Amino acid sequence: MNRSEILRERNLDSLDTNIRPDIIVHERRTNGNNCLVIEIKSLNNDNLAENPDVYDTAKLTYLTCPYPKDVHGYHYDIGFAIRLYRNKSKIWPFVNGKKLESFIVPFDV
Repeated sequence: MNRSEILRERNLDSLDTNIRPDIIVHERRTNGNNCLVIEIKSLNNDNLAENPDVYDTAKLTYLTCPYPKDVHGYHYDIGFAIRLYRNKSKIWPFVNGKKLESFIVPFDV
């Protein structure tokens, strides 16, 4: 299966091929040890989002998907979509191309 087939199968075919995550942890100059990818947004309100935005979800789904590394070269072990609010953060983990249940981390003020 090639890259475009993978994107189409996961309904990510509109995803820009020049993906630039906010934060990555990986071994430089190789795709053999991609550990962590993070998309983070700061919001100036207290209304908790039900889901991360569509583009961040697509990026994290694609970057953590379990296809062989030689197909697209990523397969990060884990990804996080993080929304920072005034007094808390909401975090969605992504593993093997799937979004897991979110959790909230309150900030002590």
